[in-house]
Amino acid sequence: MKAIRFSRTALIFIDAPVEYLTANGEKSKEDGWKEIENRLIDHLRGFNPYRDDKVPNATFIDWEEAE
Repeated sequence: MKAIRFSRTALIFIDAPVEYLTANGEKSKEDGWKEIENRLIDHLRGFNPYRDDKVPNATFIDWEEAE
């Protein structure tokens, strides 16, 4: 019998200086955001590294740009 699970979505605001995103002009702004995305995905994977169904899991879903 499969356990009942509940879910919530968390909204996280990430604010990054252009110098950080572009590595002081060494890469594109999109490359900087991709690096942040990958680091966030890795961090969330560490939340439950063994994907054990008995503990919570967290997953990166999508970006939404802010002004």
